[in-house]
Amino acid sequence: EVVLNLSQLYCNGFERKMARDVIRFQNDFNAKVQHTHPTKFTTGFVVQPAYVEDALEEVERAVKTLGMNLLCLPTHFLDQNKEWTSVANPAVEPIFELANQYNLAVEIHPYDGPKIIGLKDQFWRFHLVWMCAQTADTYHFYTLLNYPEKYPNLRVCFAHGNQFGQVNIGRRVQGFDGRPDLFEGATHPNHSLKKSN
Repeated sequence: EVVLNLSQLYCNGFERKMARDVIRFQNDFNAKVQHTHPTKFTTGFVVQPAYVEDALEEVERAVKTLGMNLLCLPTHFLDQNKEWTSVANPAVEPIFELANQYNLAVEIHPYDGPKIIGLKDQFWRFHLVWMCAQTADTYHFYTLLNYPEKYPNLRVCFAHGNQFGQVNIGRRVQGFDGRPDLFEGATHPNHSLKKSN
């Protein structure tokens, strides 16, 4: 069984020390579960991309000290300027580089939709619709920035089957081919479909 982190513990908007303390608490707990039941559980660990130096330090600690190999990242995080940012972003690339170095599995999961999208929470819309949209948004950037090729040692899973990302490939290709002026320096969406990671 695979045990992932509670999304609430991505610590979006937390001040640096609080984020670090909460993340270490969660990662220590998950590591204990994995070490107590090594034949039953593989557990994930989380980092907060807003604090890249702390995130790199926590990746090192989780891999080398805690023996963990599944990194859980949010689709979006609140950056230092208090703007919501996709984790597929050049500012976060040092985290992907280190994860690639350690051949980590990476699970990318949405959270905080109600804070990002200004709609009333009704009929479980954030879980059923917007989480899928958040995941597709990060997948969009992940592939356009050519991360599957740039980080070939990563095994990446986009949460909830990346349903909207899969369904939307035709529209993304149409947009890329029809408006190349909007995609300067980006990789064609079809390119990532050939990648195994």
